[in-house]
Amino acid sequence: MWEIELGGCRVRVRFSFLLVNSLIFLVRDPLLIWGSYAVCLLHELGHVLAAELTGGRVTGIDLRWTGFFMTVSRQRIPALWQEILVLLSGPAVNLLMAVLLYFQGATGSLFRVSLWEGLLNLLPFSGLDGGAALELFALGRPNERALLRLIGMAKIAAAGGILAAVCLL
Repeated sequence: MWEIELGGCRVRVRFSFLLVNSLIFLVRDPLLIWGSYAVCLLHELGHVLAAELTGGRVTGIDLRWTGFFMTVSRQRIPALWQEILVLLSGPAVNLLMAVLLYFQGATGSLFRVSLWEGLLNLLPFSGLDGGAALELFALGRPNERALLRLIGMAKIAAAGGILAAVCLL
């Protein structure tokens, strides 16, 4: 793992991130590779902007094989809606970008990567923005156990839907 400090923000690059990126370069389509990086960067900037607007400051970025993870520090405890806003702002940026590209008639690789990154990040799995938002919503509620069970069923349904789609394609 490599670690650098950039203006008060600690950036950690894990070996797994470099390994996945080396596999991405096997695609050998520079437009798709750099477009994917641009889509990911815009996704993360959506999170950063939402964090800043809700009184937070990004103090760390961890690059892993599954993507980027940010650490946000705050002066005060944020409201639940603010935390969920920060989580969902990344996929919102991707989907907004896909809509803008679609209306410009650009339905190529960049459109598809942006659309899929936005949609996939809304899935209810823990490592994704949608799953984190659902779990955050459930925590501390009087009916937390029931909500977490519902989220578990949503995960199973999503996994089944993905498996069915892969089998049909």
